[in-house]
Amino acid sequence: MADPFQDVSAAGAAFIEAFTTQLEVRAAEPAMRAIVEAYLDDIDWSAVSLAVELGCGTGPIARAMAARCVAGRVLGTEPSVELLDHGRGLADGIGNLDLQVGDGSAVDLADGAADVVVFHTVLSHVPDPMVLLAEARRILRPGGTLVVCDGDFSKSSLASADNDPLNICARHFAENYVTDPHLTGRLGGLVKDAGFTQRAFRVTIRLVTDTPGMRAWVKLSGDDLVTGGNIGRPMADALLDEHDRRVEAGTLYGFQPFVTLVAERV
Repeated sequence: MADPFQDVSAAGAAFIEAFTTQLEVRAAEPAMRAIVEAYLDDIDWSAVSLAVELGCGTGPIARAMAARCVAGRVLGTEPSVELLDHGRGLADGIGNLDLQVGDGSAVDLADGAADVVVFHTVLSHVPDPMVLLAEARRILRPGGTLVVCDGDFSKSSLASADNDPLNICARHFAENYVTDPHLTGRLGGLVKDAGFTQRAFRVTIRLVTDTPGMRAWVKLSGDDLVTGGNIGRPMADALLDEHDRRVEAGTLYGFQPFVTLVAERV
């Protein structure tokens, strides 16, 4: 199946509802907060007049950027009206943050207008990352900062033992809800080819043990397997119950490497 993140608005109400919640749940995880804070620390915010997040979803990263960008403003763009409507409610009262419906391949900004551009779990969901990287380079001033942070979905796991049934859901999600599960392995070359000089590259493990940040993987995968006639509804419900049991017990082992690349526009 095609990656539904390519067109969230067309993916259906169940998917939109699941990920309107899931994006905020993931952003609140201690491991994810540490990943985001680390790359925000790489930016000299005192010199930033405009920072842009392309593909901001419900806006948790853009809100974190706005908290740092006290002398400037932050623009978040997102093609999904539904995710953005939810995000605007969460951003109410943040005066230096503007959330707009927009396509990351055609941003309504002049050449060189931005000091910072961030892609957070975006490029693994697009057919051609170079299109978005080229647009990021266009809107960045010379010397401006690019941050790309994405999950290595090819190595994601929910396995606590051999043949763990929950890991079927992790594999199914990577194969059906991610355009390029191996994107992070090619990221350095893509960014170089797009006209950036790499300043930092690091891998951090997102470990989920007692939060529901990977619950949507199990729910959507179970539903797909039922629809495809691979399993019955009782088994799909049992997989979700087992996930929830492990979260409550603090014994879930959700494993996902996250790659952060920080680069400078040449």
